[in-house]
Amino acid sequence: MKLLIYEHITAGGHVGKGVSPSILSEGFGMLRILISDFKAAGHFVITFLDSRLITFSPSLDADEIITITSRGELEKTLTTLSKSVDAVYIIAPESSQVLQRLVECVEEAGGVSLNCTATAIEKVSNKYTIYDELKRNGIRMPDTLMVDSCEDIKKIRHTVSELGFPLIFKPIDGVGCQGLSIVKNERQITTALDKLMEESV
Repeated sequence: MKLLIYEHITAGGHVGKGVSPSILSEGFGMLRILISDFKAAGHFVITFLDSRLITFSPSLDADEIITITSRGELEKTLTTLSKSVDAVYIIAPESSQVLQRLVECVEEAGGVSLNCTATAIEKVSNKYTIYDELKRNGIRMPDTLMVDSCEDIKKIRHTVSELGFPLIFKPIDGVGCQGLSIVKNERQITTALDKLMEESV
C-alpha cells in the first residue's frame, strides 16, 4: 500500500511559528517509529517535512519526503495526496479541533483515513461530553463539574466546594497533562485557573 504518514508539528503545522524543542522531539519520534513500522510491513511511505527542518538532515526512512514551506501549501498538498494514496494516518493534537479538522480534510477529499472518523474524534475530544456519555451508559466516573474559567472566582469557589477537595482542574480539550492541576484546598484555586488559562491558549 501507498501510505501518507502525517505528523502535525514536523509536517509544518506550525510553519511561521516557534515550536518547543520537546514537542518537536516527541512529534519527530512518533513519525520515525510509524514510518519504520509501516516500511517493515512492506508499505510505500510518504511524509511531509517542515522546510525549516531540512537543514538538520533528519533521519527518516520514508520513500518520499515532501517539503512544506507554508500553511496553504500544507493544506493543499494534504488534500491532493489524500486522493492518490491508499490511506492516510494523521498524528496531531485533539485540542482546538486540530486532529478533527485534518481528518475531515482527508475524508472530504475522498481519502481513506486510518484514524477514527472526524465525528468520533469530535465526540471524544471534549472531556465533558465523553464524561456525560460514559456516565449515561452506566460507567462509573468521578463526580465532574464544568466551570467557565472566566467566571467570577467567588462563584467558581462556591461551585467547586460542592465536590470537596482534592480536585483536578483540566481544560475541556487539552492533551496530555496540559493545564492540569491537583487542587488540595481553596487557596490553590486561583493558581490552578491561571495555569488553565495560560496553558490552554
